[in-house]
Amino acid sequence: MSKSMITRKALSPLKNIQQKLHDLSFIEPRVAPVSSLIQSALDKIPSKGAISGTSLLMLNGLLTLLNDTAALTNYAQEIIDGRSNDSVLDGLISGDKPKKETKSKKSSPQVSNQLESLGLW
Repeated sequence: MSKSMITRKALSPLKNIQQKLHDLSFIEPRVAPVSSLIQSALDKIPSKGAISGTSLLMLNGLLTLLNDTAALTNYAQEIIDGRSNDSVLDGLISGDKPKKETKSKKSSPQVSNQLESLGLW
């Protein structure tokens, strides 16, 4: 089911994932960029009210990225190499792909103004 807006309650799973990745970054340092990317996305979302529009598109792109291990690894490496979190998040809204080729055989989903729940709400 697609939605054009979501409540802030839907952010809880992302906050939990971000905190767990942050806590585990001492074991695997390559998860730190993913944790910081999620935190940057959460910071860009308005602090009150329903989430819609550009913020919803950004979350859609982030969830799609988190679902594609190869692309996520490439974006994390780009962040390690100096690309900013904001640049990555802006690219998720516009549908940009990471600079490096991914080995994922999944086709890139199209970003729409509707957000699939992906089991979060």
